[in-house]
Amino acid sequence: MVRENKFFSILLYLACITILQCVAVTPSQAVMPAKHYDEAARASEIKAIAVVEQIEILEESKRSTRKRVTFKLERILDKNAPQSFTGICYSVDHSWQEPGVGGTIYYYPQKGAKVLVTVGSNGGLITSYTSLTPELENEAKLNGLSNISFGMGKASIKSLAKHGKEEQWFSFHVAGETKGFFHASQKRNNGNTMLIEFTHELLVGVLDGDRQIYTAITQSRDDDTLTPEWLT
Repeated sequence: MVRENKFFSILLYLACITILQCVAVTPSQAVMPAKHYDEAARASEIKAIAVVEQIEILEESKRSTRKRVTFKLERILDKNAPQSFTGICYSVDHSWQEPGVGGTIYYYPQKGAKVLVTVGSNGGLITSYTSLTPELENEAKLNGLSNISFGMGKASIKSLAKHGKEEQWFSFHVAGETKGFFHASQKRNNGNTMLIEFTHELLVGVLDGDRQIYTAITQSRDDDTLTPEWLT
């Protein structure tokens, strides 16, 4: 019974992720392709591991909150970076704020957080902001950015997948300990070109130990809302 409850809990988790994925990639939201954000992060003058020292609210509008974040440098990942630098970001902090349509990524910095951050230039826009996991920090220390890719405002470790293609797996943690990995992908349905197939995989367990992989496949309409048709 415990095993069945765990199994259905994981399926429910995957179903929730699937729904969020459908919301996140709605055409009205994903104005810019992922490649744009990756290029922006790589072209940034500052790429570093740093600690958030201060957060200032510069402006609150109907759409968002503009903030200046001050970072204390811990490790340079490319070129040079000052011991203290700032970056501008946007957040949606209030229920009355409506961000609307656009390619802006919203960040939510926390004082004292240790992050991998890229900034266009000192005092310029933050181009990526990622909370540091032990795996990400270790990879950055060993290999710099050579095995790290930047999605929509987030850094992740590259992994070689089937057929020689690169795919991203994201680790999740409980009390600072890695408990598993999550991966998501999408493709056109072979049997029905009006449907998009989303695949979510959750690998639960530890390295060199017991592991299980759970997969949820969602068929969604190719429309403005990516309405789910069914979940396997």
